[in-house]
Amino acid sequence: MAQSGASTPHSSAELSSSADHNVAVGTLLLVPSAVYSDEFVSSLVVLNMDTEPNNVLIFATGSGASIGSLTITLGVGQRFRSTSILQLLGALPGSSGVILLRSTNNRLLSAVSEVSSGRGAAGFLPAVNVEAAWTHGFLLEAVDSGPRGIPGTYRTNLGLINASDFGNPTDVTMTLFNGSGQQVGNPFMIRIGDQGPDQINAIVQRLRASTGVTEGYVRISSSFGPIIAWASKIENGTEDPSFQIGVGAASSGQQQIRHDVGTRLLIPSSAYSDTFTSSLIVLNMDNQPNTVTITAYDSSGNPLAPPFPTTLPVGGQFRSSNILQQLGAAFGSFGPIRVESTSNRLLSAVSEVRTNKGFAGFFPAVNVATAWAQGFILEAVDSGTRGTPATHRTNLGLNGISSGSATVTVTLFNDSGQQVGNSISTTVQANGLTQLDNIVERLRGAADVNGGYLRIVSSQPILAWASKVDNGTDDPSFQIGIGVSSVGIPVDLNGTYLAPSSGATFMDAIASATTHPLGDRRGEGQVYEVNKGIPATEGTFTPFADDAKKPDPLSGINLLGKSFQCDVDLHDHNLWNAAGGEGAEFLQIGAGRQADWRDTGTEEVFVFIYRYGAGFAVYMETDWYLYRPATTYYAAADETKFRVRVDINAVGTEALLTVIPLDGVNAGTVHVVNPLHLDATNDNVTSTSFFAGFTQNYDNINSTAKATISSFVTGTVEDRLGPKPLRTMVDSLSSRLKTSP
Repeated sequence: MAQSGASTPHSSAELSSSADHNVAVGTLLLVPSAVYSDEFVSSLVVLNMDTEPNNVLIFATGSGASIGSLTITLGVGQRFRSTSILQLLGALPGSSGVILLRSTNNRLLSAVSEVSSGRGAAGFLPAVNVEAAWTHGFLLEAVDSGPRGIPGTYRTNLGLINASDFGNPTDVTMTLFNGSGQQVGNPFMIRIGDQGPDQINAIVQRLRASTGVTEGYVRISSSFGPIIAWASKIENGTEDPSFQIGVGAASSGQQQIRHDVGTRLLIPSSAYSDTFTSSLIVLNMDNQPNTVTITAYDSSGNPLAPPFPTTLPVGGQFRSSNILQQLGAAFGSFGPIRVESTSNRLLSAVSEVRTNKGFAGFFPAVNVATAWAQGFILEAVDSGTRGTPATHRTNLGLNGISSGSATVTVTLFNDSGQQVGNSISTTVQANGLTQLDNIVERLRGAADVNGGYLRIVSSQPILAWASKVDNGTDDPSFQIGIGVSSVGIPVDLNGTYLAPSSGATFMDAIASATTHPLGDRRGEGQVYEVNKGIPATEGTFTPFADDAKKPDPLSGINLLGKSFQCDVDLHDHNLWNAAGGEGAEFLQIGAGRQADWRDTGTEEVFVFIYRYGAGFAVYMETDWYLYRPATTYYAAADETKFRVRVDINAVGTEALLTVIPLDGVNAGTVHVVNPLHLDATNDNVTSTSFFAGFTQNYDNINSTAKATISSFVTGTVEDRLGPKPLRTMVDSLSSRLKTSP
């Protein structure tokens, strides 16, 4: 019997601990759907994201049978590209299925597929990190407004994949909800097992019964093990597909930051013109009402209209078919949209950019805490001019996330990993958008190439995206840029920190932030700022504030056999007081709540940075008052930017600091200091959180030091193979391929 009532996503403390699945980086990836027919064809692009050569097994399966396989080796920076992957794998016309990509030597890779039709319609379908599968999740947008063949109407097809073990079936229940969070119609259950993917066409029609409802969102629950869900929203007149990946809300005792869920989200671009319009859908992912502010900005970071406040009930949605028009932006406006929870509760969102010709593409919202300083666009093409059918152009978008402007450099590479043409640099304003149209044409110079991948390097955290546009139809296919920090769990401590001025005691100058949800051990909350012994307005010296912008909680992290790392820009030696006196500033970055000089059971492993003579000293410690030259890197005078990484061994007895200067004559040189012994009784690395900020010795020093932290990430590369059921699934599929005729 159908049960009425609101859909109840999980609370913040129950958010999934698995890897994110909107930005696909890992050793085991899955393309949820691929096709080879007279109407549609699927491409595949695979990029080696590792610093070593990558042996990749590509294999396809569908309807319980193996389709084919291919093994490739990608050197550092190399890319594989096929315009029809199933055809390459030996599939017959009319075939469809799932593609799995496994690094057989346990190296990181990323991938994306594009489904295109002969009518000039296409959509990117990102590969999914299989470790990101979930048991409870949501499809944010589902529509059924008319039958196939009727222009201006749509249908949604839902795809499901059993990601636990293809030998163990699971029952999946789907339920339709309206924007108020109320159930519509009757749930529908399907059993999926070892027969590969299952697709349920016209899912809204299947679920709505006799209610006549044409749109809503779908809650998806698996009874046995993790699944992956995706959907195509299809324009019935043009057959143009827009793809979504289901958003998981699986429970776990450990919370992490994800790209598709957060308290502060960004829709990278939106439009309101005679050619393009943008919708917006926001889902409350928390188990409490959620107060939300929606603000649209122009390319310079100025608001296009007053912020729009709304409150979403539990399971409630905000929906707008033309968000810029609803916000009051002028006709012809375009720019990014921020969706922020003022009650610090979880959200997920998606936008659809639609043309006046019936073509469209989904733009998923991105958690701004996952912004990065180096990343990639996997597919960029320029094969013709606007108006020429069957040719394409790629426009690149760059979004400013930090409080200041960012200088961004973009470089084009070919499949062999060789640079093509010349790099270009541009500036992105805070909250702004810089769009570089025809990016391949801008970069390639005189080189005779029409495509490749883009490397993007920024002086401040940013987000990037690209639209691949069919020149004949103007149909856009969107990609979200993949940050280097995507190889692990992002840590929301990025931003610029200012050193407060000291007074007469050690405790007179502190500016710190922690990801521990209970705050630091002093009980001062997640953010604590003191200047000359007087509490300061939070947000003055750190990028955060307890009342308005807490760091996204991240705790319970087990660092055994893992690491944490970030990039640090110290700006200028002359801003820092010279070491040797009592007034030197100390920047701290580490695992724990806060490096507290009064705490003898430290609970932390951290990196200290301070001015030392003509340069900086970067050292690792477990106790605030200790200093050991053997665990210190002494920087050259021309080095002000560093990548710092701390690795914990598998048994938790040693920590190892690696420092890579990012500027100066020796930029890129790897420096490893002596290991630091860890005390299992006092040095907690099995259930920890993270912190960053300044402390300063006494001596009444007026401080001008500052530091910018970016690409902070943890839980990175050691445990790449994932849980045993996932390895069992791959082994089962590999065996099936080997024994098939």
